[in-house]
Amino acid sequence: MPELPEVETVRRSLEAAVAGQRLRAVELGPKRLRHPLPRRALEALVGWRLVALRRRAKVLLLDFAPPSEGVGAGGADAPEAA
Repeated sequence: MPELPEVETVRRSLEAAVAGQRLRAVELGPKRLRHPLPRRALEALVGWRLVALRRRAKVLLLDFAPPSEGVGAGGADAPEAA
């Protein structure tokens, strides 16, 4: 289990690298989570913009905003995040 300062360092680094970009794909690995996330719910986030990364204790929380109406998800001018 990482220490709290390490989690905050990762949060800051990720936020600087990907905040404001659109999610282009969802990939689920074989490792089981304590609370599994429904695949369809995660896939529905494709095209949404990552607006912030927050931390609650040692858990990272990602805030997404839906695509704007009239703008296609993942348009040619949209930044992308993996």
